[in-house]
Amino acid sequence: MFEMTVKTLPDNLMYRQCLRGCQRKKYQDAKRPPNPTPSKVDEIRIKIDVAREMKNWAEMDRLAEMGLALDPWDSQFSANLGEAAFELGYLEVAVFAYEQATAPNGDPRNKVFLTP
Repeated sequence: MFEMTVKTLPDNLMYRQCLRGCQRKKYQDAKRPPNPTPSKVDEIRIKIDVAREMKNWAEMDRLAEMGLALDPWDSQFSANLGEAAFELGYLEVAVFAYEQATAPNGDPRNKVFLTP
């Protein structure tokens, strides 16, 4: 249900937060899902790069959510979502996504997502 509401109301922060929480609970907050399919993840990353080049922010948003459905802790997908949300004017969603990308339990190198 939250996936559908995020597609319908993409600027609503509460729905994004609830969706991410449900996705993490699905894996019992294990910080890593059980073996996401590397080919599927790579395919989504390539499509995100194409959407960024074409400045198709809505598509980039959709693809980042697809990636986060496979791995809700992936910092790169969160940063991609933050970039797309910022460009679409969903500032609250962008802040939330960048906070997730640079979370305290994440890789210290993720601070690169905070620089333009």
